[in-house]
Amino acid sequence: MRNLFVLIALLAAAVAPPAFAQEQKVPLVDASSKGIAIPQYGGYCAFGMSQGHAVPVDPEAWKIVDGKLYLNYNKDIQKEWFKDIPGHIHEANENWPKLHQ
Repeated sequence: MRNLFVLIALLAAAVAPPAFAQEQKVPLVDASSKGIAIPQYGGYCAFGMSQGHAVPVDPEAWKIVDGKLYLNYNKDIQKEWFKDIPGHIHEANENWPKLHQ
C-alpha cells in the first residue's frame, strides 16, 4: 500500500507544474496520512536545488528521508546526492526560498 501512495505522489509531482502547486498553497498529497510523502522543493530535483538550480526530475529517481520525498534529475545525479544527503538537503533548504519567488 505504501508503494501505491509513493507512486501517487510521484505522479502528482510529474503531472502538476510545481508553480501551480505552490500558487494554490495545497500540498500535492495529504501529509497527515501515514506513509505518504510530499515532494520537496516543488517537485524539482533535490541535488539541483542544492546547487542553486530548479531542475526537472525523473520520477523513478526518488528517496524518502525523514518522511519527505526527494526527487532527482536522474539516477546518476541521485548517486551524487546520496554521497551527502544531509548536506545537500541543508543547501537545498537554503536555496529554495531564493529560487521559489
